[in-house]
Amino acid sequence: LAILISSQIQARSEASFICTTEKTEFNGYFSIDLKIEGFLESSSGIAKLSHYQIEYQVFDGNEIWSQANINSTNSLFNNSRYNPRVYTNHFQFIISKEILGEIYFIVPKNFAQSEDDKFDAYVIMTAIEDHAGDTVAIECSIDP
Repeated sequence: LAILISSQIQARSEASFICTTEKTEFNGYFSIDLKIEGFLESSSGIAKLSHYQIEYQVFDGNEIWSQANINSTNSLFNNSRYNPRVYTNHFQFIISKEILGEIYFIVPKNFAQSEDDKFDAYVIMTAIEDHAGDTVAIECSIDP
């Protein structure tokens, strides 16, 4: 039975997902609410993020300092030149055309192999509003 379950988990290479975090420390000064959802698929070391939505609010105390809501029906492929020193065995997606700054979504290559339908990802935000940046750890759930 364990072998059957293991082979079913490994065969899965696509998933709808949602990632959220609330009031997480950001840049040592700000806090952030962040939500990312979409569809991931991977095959032979290539991954695609599609139909994604990213919402964030960066707070300075209780005031919103920066916010964005990005909805895209386009697909992004993982950065094939990504050569990580920290997040090894991860895919990197670059999301930067729709905001002032850059967002890098870092997803484990085995995102769909979790037995509890969860995975941890990272969102690296740089030069937000041409000013702030940080890495945010975010918990993701796979839709059944």
